[in-house]
Amino acid sequence: SGTSSNYGLYVSASSDNNLTSNNLSVTGTSTGNYAIYLLSLRSNLTTRNEISSNNIRTLGAGSGYGILFEIASNNTIYLNNISTSSSSTVNYGILLNLNSTKNLISSNTISTNGTGSNFGIYLLTNSSGNVITLNNITTNETTNGLSYGIYLAYNSSFNNITSNIIRTGGTASDYGIYIQGLSNNNTITSNFIN
Repeated sequence: SGTSSNYGLYVSASSDNNLTSNNLSVTGTSTGNYAIYLLSLRSNLTTRNEISSNNIRTLGAGSGYGILFEIASNNTIYLNNISTSSSSTVNYGILLNLNSTKNLISSNTISTNGTGSNFGIYLLTNSSGNVITLNNITTNETTNGLSYGIYLAYNSSFNNITSNIIRTGGTASDYGIYIQGLSNNNTITSNFIN
């Protein structure tokens, strides 16, 4: 724990890693708390990594990130138990950041809770060809933030979102699955949203 950014597992520009069966608890008082962070650098992409069977918890005043990938492709995020909670800003269970393609996100249990906006699974702009299936997602905000179970940002197309259980709650607007403009040819089927 600390007063700046805090990281549990930080992997830079690497591929073919197995991050499995870890217990991660990351706390701090400012900026951000990252349990698992995989970062791509220029032409060195983050690919073919498996993140599975981890117990992940973030807690603190800064934004909480359970799993964060930067420009990621062909990775598997499977069977993780993720809980993120921030007392002042935004919480993300799983965040794939910009141009993330062909990743499998399956069978994770995700809970986000805090005073800011909460995202169970968030795919940022130009994230396409991903499979999101069989996840159990609960998001809850407590003070005029927004809750999103699954969020696809602009121009995220050809994603397959199937058989997820999504519960959202809070004091402001709640969205089970939210898809921004110019996102085409996504398949959304057999999800339970409450």
